[in-house]
Amino acid sequence: MNTKARRLSCFFWLTVLLLGGALCLPLACIPFSGNAGTLPESAGEGAGEKNPDAPAPAASSGMTIKGHHRDAGLSCQDCHDSPPGAVGTEVCLSCHGTPDDVAQSTAVMEPNPHDSVHYGPEVDCDLCHHEHMASENMCNSCHTFQMTVP
Repeated sequence: MNTKARRLSCFFWLTVLLLGGALCLPLACIPFSGNAGTLPESAGEGAGEKNPDAPAPAASSGMTIKGHHRDAGLSCQDCHDSPPGAVGTEVCLSCHGTPDDVAQSTAVMEPNPHDSVHYGPEVDCDLCHHEHMASENMCNSCHTFQMTVP
């Protein structure tokens, strides 16, 4: 990771901690309840049915795998060692290609989220993409971009 990206990463996580993010982290560890991904009764048509876009429960850990990774046939062991721990950008790139490949895949977007005018394509994936909780648009900590982060 280059120096600018490392500084951005440190600044980002320090900001999260200072703004109370540390209080929310235990919520990410709540075990799968068995009905996550079920559409609520207020949803009208399809209420009480499984949402096909909802993350699937991952084995016995209580964690979930997002739909696009589940549909690709991935399991916990495809990304995590034993015992499971945090996954670095190198694990993401083992399937998604080089940082330049990822930037090329989103080149039609304006701005290109994988080729930052500030940091280029060398930004850690997990600054925005989170497998086991909602992803976020890290750029929106300073900017206002309307884009969905899977």
